[in-house]
Amino acid sequence: MTVPASKLLNDFLKKSIVPALKNIGFDGKGRVWTRSKDDGIQLVDIQNWKYNDPAQARFTIEFGICFPDMLAEVAKLDEFAFHRPYLNKPDIVVCQVRERLGMLLDEPQDTWWSVNAEPAQLPDPAEILVPLLDRAVPWLDARSSLSALVESGEAGGGVFGIAARAACDRRDEVMAEAREYSKRRHPQDADAEAALFGKLVKLIEAVPKKHG
Repeated sequence: MTVPASKLLNDFLKKSIVPALKNIGFDGKGRVWTRSKDDGIQLVDIQNWKYNDPAQARFTIEFGICFPDMLAEVAKLDEFAFHRPYLNKPDIVVCQVRERLGMLLDEPQDTWWSVNAEPAQLPDPAEILVPLLDRAVPWLDARSSLSALVESGEAGGGVFGIAARAACDRRDEVMAEAREYSKRRHPQDADAEAALFGKLVKLIEAVPKKHG
């Protein structure tokens, strides 16, 4: 009897990828694994291809960092209410910075690994573990401090980047960014633009200052 590709994939992950994540302090179950580091929560998300079938299952790995203080402040804005369900359980969709494993390979590209049911064919674990441990984990560690993230220039120009810069006392910079951000969101509606800008100013003022 042929074993479905989905089961082969689950077994492959449990035997090859999950132990390596646990060994360096990640915790979780299923496809989402997290660990705390500096100001953030690091996430590793193993994602299924939406067209998986019994004969073949494909997956990719996305990883990122969620800064809980930033998430809490942003979620206060009605425009970002969809972030609120993740306040106590961060997800890759609310990570302020994130990347896919394939983009850290020698030839960066959106990479998906395949598991075939018949004949049974699995990826070489080293093809995943080497870039995951040697490149993705250092990538995460280098960005888990808000101050390091801001200095790297990767905090972005959106509301999370604004909040991150505010937390690092770069308020002159973030006030200018907030104005530009509000213009991009409401270029045709001056009243709405002004309202959102006012909310962003309050967000900036409310950001905890414990980060350095």
